[in-house]
Amino acid sequence: MLYLLRNAWALLLGMLLLMIGNGVQGTLLGIRGSIEGFTPDVMSYLMSAYMIGMLIGSQVAPILIINVGHVRVFAALASLISASFLGFALFVEPTAWFILRLLVGFCFYLLVDFSSQIPGKSTYGQSISPPSEWRVADGSSFVIATYNIRRGKGDDGKRDIKRAASVLKHMDADIIGLNELSGTLFYGLNNQAEQIGQLLDAGWLFAPTYRQFFQNHFGNGIVTFFPIDEWKVQPLLTSDDHEASFRNMVIVKIPFASKVVYVLNTHLDRSEVRVKQLRQVLQHFTSLPSPAVLLGDLNTRPDDNIMTDFLSNSEYIDVTRMINENHDVEWIIGKGMTFISGGMEPSGVSDHPAYWAELALE
Repeated sequence: MLYLLRNAWALLLGMLLLMIGNGVQGTLLGIRGSIEGFTPDVMSYLMSAYMIGMLIGSQVAPILIINVGHVRVFAALASLISASFLGFALFVEPTAWFILRLLVGFCFYLLVDFSSQIPGKSTYGQSISPPSEWRVADGSSFVIATYNIRRGKGDDGKRDIKRAASVLKHMDADIIGLNELSGTLFYGLNNQAEQIGQLLDAGWLFAPTYRQFFQNHFGNGIVTFFPIDEWKVQPLLTSDDHEASFRNMVIVKIPFASKVVYVLNTHLDRSEVRVKQLRQVLQHFTSLPSPAVLLGDLNTRPDDNIMTDFLSNSEYIDVTRMINENHDVEWIIGKGMTFISGGMEPSGVSDHPAYWAELALE
């Protein structure tokens, strides 16, 4: 608890002052309305306008933030709230107060629940945060792993990113695809891809899918001991019926020996949009040159018809099935390479097991 407070005290203090100011303003309006002779019925309508404004704000907020950004929206809304408070003193009339109260509710929602999905645009880069020293590929094989770390929360309810890093260190993987990573809010001053990268002394890339209170809140990541030539973060299809369906896939291009290996890491949603996301990911993986590896928590089981049809093509190898015939939703799929060996670290540190595989280029 002290760790969380140390990292978030400024945010919590700001929210406390905001709540106190808003509560006092509501109380003062009731007193001033009584002095001005407003009836209880009129005051009830005026006060309810605040909640109507919050309802409207909940629908408009994502649109505003995605189009113009957090900082501009925050500055505009803070100014509107200040002007509205002055308006209550200047325009002492029920209709004017109703409009102003509606405006305050609209603005206050966006300030309190200041979260949004990352805009649906692909981002690109040619390097990632490096370790102290990159590994040099000295053979024809490498070890790759996939792990949904559940933000470092174990089955015992404790959050400890060092335990997840210890699992990965034990596997001694060269390239690691990570899912369910936390950003900088509450769980540390650095995102969890960076934390794991620092603990393992490896390169790292964080691909957030969601922002909250101006911070990258949730996403996927890549940790690698080999340098990356290029990377791309591409959004997946979303569902209007499920707010948490916004996901992405991370594609990295890694020089290895005399060839180039493409790695695609993703985490699919569990709602009905999963089918569309799965088809999108498989289509993109098919378009990648060989050799390539698909990693991640696909929320798709081996008996899924789409996956069964896809793996019927002999070009692709179901690496996870070679490690564990009864695997659940974690996947490692390769093309243009041969499976040498692999293993699984059981769940406990996370609610998901970690899989690793040694693969050789064909």
